[in-house]
Amino acid sequence: MTPLKKLRLYLSLGALVGLVPVTGSFMVGLPFLIVLLFSAPGMAIPIVIISAYGLRGCWKAFAEAMAEKPAPHADPRVVTAVVVALIWGLILNSGVLALILSDGSLGLMETAILIFPMPGITGLVMLKVARRRARRQAGEASTAAA
Repeated sequence: MTPLKKLRLYLSLGALVGLVPVTGSFMVGLPFLIVLLFSAPGMAIPIVIISAYGLRGCWKAFAEAMAEKPAPHADPRVVTAVVVALIWGLILNSGVLALILSDGSLGLMETAILIFPMPGITGLVMLKVARRRARRQAGEASTAAA
């Protein structure tokens, strides 16, 4: 197995753990948000826009890390979206945690609350992998040319 195939396998496993659960939750919750859009548009619209923007950036970071030759510089829009996803996940995490703690019982939710910041963390790791690969490929290209 080549190193690139091994890296892609690890990145795919990381996406399965870090991106797929929240993306699936967002897709399942989207019909409820659409219904909420008609009753409370001031609350539903920002939730949908921020969540979709952050998840899109995380998936674009995954695509960049999986590329044969990653770009030497990260797209600032993707970096911004990944940071927004991380901050949004931490905000949702703290809100759910406060709701659970006000109830007084954690139960299974103590591990479930860790799901919200995972896309942002995974996206940041994917961006770091892509940048490291791009630097390494640029270094190999410059030594081969010399």
